Amino acid sequence: MNAWVLANPFLTTVALGGAVSVVAPYINKTIEYAFGKALGNISEIPDGFKKYYKRLSKDERNELDTLIQRIEPPLSRAHMVIGQTATEVAFKSKRTELFKMDEATKEYIEAKPLDAPEVIITNITAYNVVSRNGRMYDPVNGSTAAFTLIKSPLKGTANTITTSLDQYQAGRKGLVKVTADRVQTESGRLKKFLVTAAEEIAIQDWENGQDPLRSVRN
Repeated sequence: MNAWVLANPFLTTVALGGAVSVVAPYINKTIEYAFGKALGNISEIPDGFKKYYKRLSKDERNELDTLIQRIEPPLSRAHMVIGQTATEVAFKSKRTELFKMDEATKEYIEAKPLDAPEVIITNITAYNVVSRNGRMYDPVNGSTAAFTLIKSPLKGTANTITTSLDQYQAGRKGLVKVTADRVQTESGRLKKFLVTAAEEIAIQDWENGQDPLRSVRN
């Protein structure tokens, strides 16, 4: 585990810049969060990691998001032993379990797109320009869900996403029309959306003449 930390400039920089008493719990919590996020065990910032996450600069948060993306492929390969030579594999730091791989995490890491794009009226609640990852409201499940903006989306999509986020954070509805494909596990659990387009809702489709993007949220 120490080798993994030293191989990642993001973690190494933070570790070398802090006191020893702070580094160990910080590294452990960061690893728990990064792998927990990649394996689908967590979706929000855990309470135990919030105090460390708040100390990160914007660039460091971007690096953390990028790190989570980068560990998905090796995690997928590591899961090959699950169901073959092991039922679960636990990774620990001394006596603390940092993360565990099992049948549930294997199914999550191997989730695939449905290849059935749908149009969703939603708002963007979080977005990282660098990693192209964010969160948006999923009306089917009644909660927010992760999304990734594809590399070549419809022209203007990135601007529409940031506009929706800005309006939402300003207390407005922030509703836009998003075209996305669901990435789901075999059992139907949603992993994330792949967003291919985002547009403002046409005036003729406004309800009661109110702009769904800029109207004040109740």
